[in-house]
Amino acid sequence: MKHVLAGFVTILFAPTAFATTYWCNFTEPFQQVTYDTEMHELALTRPMEELVTWPSTHTKVGNFLTAKSINGEAKLRIQLNKKGSDGMSDTVYQYEGVWNDQLVGGCNMQKTPRPE
Repeated sequence: MKHVLAGFVTILFAPTAFATTYWCNFTEPFQQVTYDTEMHELALTRPMEELVTWPSTHTKVGNFLTAKSINGEAKLRIQLNKKGSDGMSDTVYQYEGVWNDQLVGGCNMQKTPRPE
């Protein structure tokens, strides 16, 4: 019984690795930008256009996360301030995102377990 209990406690408190995906919605132009911390990839989706992706890196300082494409073409800066807005709806997003130092939008995140 001790071994079963010890095994259960180990499973219960074992650290679980998560990947985080941030997605941000913008208007004028309508677009969605995502950043995946596991894949290190920025992605841009616009209506009637093909998905564009960039290999990227990121830094995190305080409540800011900045993801930059390796080639320097794209940059997404995300701040946890609970004031994000997509510019159209009444939705208040957990994060505010700034795309390429120009567009401000609303962002959320999702954590998913990394495959072992």
